[in-house]
Amino acid sequence: MRGLPFLLTFLLFNLTVDAQQEWFTMDAQQFWQTKEVNEIIDPNNFSRSLLEAALFHAGNETRLKKGKPALAWNPTLNKSARHQSELMANSGKLSHSWRKPADSRQLVDRVKLFGGSFQALGENIAQFYLLDIPEYEEYSFHSGIFTNKQGQKIANKSYKKLAQECIDAWMNSKGHRENLLYPFQEIGTGVSFWVKNKRGLNLDIYLSQNFATP
Repeated sequence: MRGLPFLLTFLLFNLTVDAQQEWFTMDAQQFWQTKEVNEIIDPNNFSRSLLEAALFHAGNETRLKKGKPALAWNPTLNKSARHQSELMANSGKLSHSWRKPADSRQLVDRVKLFGGSFQALGENIAQFYLLDIPEYEEYSFHSGIFTNKQGQKIANKSYKKLAQECIDAWMNSKGHRENLLYPFQEIGTGVSFWVKNKRGLNLDIYLSQNFATP
């Protein structure tokens, strides 16, 4: 009986993993109707997989609207994209290349790190803010609450809204748009954990798309 708690934990973990992977394989319309993706993001109860799935579906919807085929989700590319977003979050900057660690300097290195090998690769990266507020608009922070110039409390974005805003921003940038619509075949999407700074929680989140052709 001493192994039972471990067994229960293992089973629960696998059920969670299966549920998260299902977000990537379900129909986009069905995904957008799920309760979770329309919820406001809580940094203290944050689902990376949910935001990554939202980014995956939002990107594919954009491709389909432009007459391009949807990309297949690749778990290896998902890992390399997550790793890239973590590197950016820990350094506090956007970059496609790094001096350290040596196994993560370029996109091809990061993909290889997780066992991937492809004929062609591409990458989009972004940094977004959690607060649901127009870019460059002023806000205040008092007693743990963010407020706008009118003194109204500012809510956080939902998973759906943050993902769609990111795709829209990439589509309005020539290089990112080319990657999004390029005839790759597979994709992985990865986002960072929240990183705390001296003032508390850092509300920046880093997002990555890794594209590939086998």
